[in-house]
Amino acid sequence: MRFLTLPLLACAVLLAGCSDPLPTDPGAVAGARARPTSGPTVSSTAPTGAPPGTTLDVRVLGSGFDAGTKVGFALGGVTGPEVVTNRTTFVSSQELVANITIAGSAQIGLYDVIATTTGGKKGIGTEMFEVAFVGTDLGAPRRGSSEAVAINNLNQIAGYDRYPDGTQKAFRWENGVKTTLPVGGYVRDINAQGWILGHAYPRSWIWRPSSGVQWIDPPAGYSTFQAEAMNDLGQVVGTASGTAFMWDNGTFRAILPAGYPGSPYDINNAGTVVGSAWSAQRQGSFRWDAASGFSFLGGAPDGAEALAINDAGDITGWFEVAPNVHHAYLWRNGQRTDLGVIEGPSSVGIGISGYGVIVGRDGGSTPFRWAGGSGLRRLGSVRTQDASGQALDVNDNEWVVGVSGGRAMLWKPR
Repeated sequence: MRFLTLPLLACAVLLAGCSDPLPTDPGAVAGARARPTSGPTVSSTAPTGAPPGTTLDVRVLGSGFDAGTKVGFALGGVTGPEVVTNRTTFVSSQELVANITIAGSAQIGLYDVIATTTGGKKGIGTEMFEVAFVGTDLGAPRRGSSEAVAINNLNQIAGYDRYPDGTQKAFRWENGVKTTLPVGGYVRDINAQGWILGHAYPRSWIWRPSSGVQWIDPPAGYSTFQAEAMNDLGQVVGTASGTAFMWDNGTFRAILPAGYPGSPYDINNAGTVVGSAWSAQRQGSFRWDAASGFSFLGGAPDGAEALAINDAGDITGWFEVAPNVHHAYLWRNGQRTDLGVIEGPSSVGIGISGYGVIVGRDGGSTPFRWAGGSGLRRLGSVRTQDASGQALDVNDNEWVVGVSGGRAMLWKPR
């Protein structure tokens, strides 16, 4: 706010022409010269964000704070139970420390940070704190791209780099170290032993830390074999010219009935396989194991795909809810739960942890995490622009891997 004052000479002339006496009360003079006291300001926070379900200390930096200043958080101008300040500690007129709890169900977004002094004056840092599952970029070749495809419970990650000339190389990431493997093509899985599965047309391969690359040639009578998934026993499922196979220590076994073309997408440690098959011109999600054989989920083709299964038998994928519209689902104990969408119109469940946490893609390009009643939660930060892409796998530590902006990503919700 700007204040205008008359030059002293002009004031003297004006006063001389007045009949009223000059004020003699010192308080009146002081009041005439007083300036409004400015309120507090909020300039930054450290850290600048955190994921839902956490309690942490946040440094709030600015000016004009007093010993009784309190910190609050608001989304769209509204405060609520999603981000609660447990206590505010006064450090100096330029720094406060707010101990906050972010609810597990807190809405993803940019929150205003509000500092309120003892006298009730407020300073607002607009959209200064982000509630988000912030990702870590695992790197990519210069002018190339990368994708993190799978993760095991040792937090070992498997993926591939794509170079400007179109060639691809598999990589293994562990404890911040990314190692390029001596094999190309597409990576599909990593198991508890750190074995990595992939395929390079027309064959597939397994890379083992102790012995290197083992090639898997196509089944007899077929020209290609594209591996899709591998369990901790080293059993592999994949497709040869539209026929679904299991590979186990050098031996192939067809797992779908004759006349049912399809693709297996995952296998758990019990040897249960899930995928997608066709019957009478309709697609359906299937389940297969050696004891029970083949069956469609729900008993008939349902316009769906099963993409992942955990050791508890929980399954995720997508099913059709309307023409050209599909939703991610959880299949558990014979019942399907529609996981809905964030922005939609469609969603896909791609990976599932041992505890039933599901990750995937909403709409065309929003990676998500689902962990029960809180619904689909967007992964990634608006600030760092890693919220566009898809999540491909999740381990029991709730580490999530995928791709965003053409780069391999790791999201750690906790």
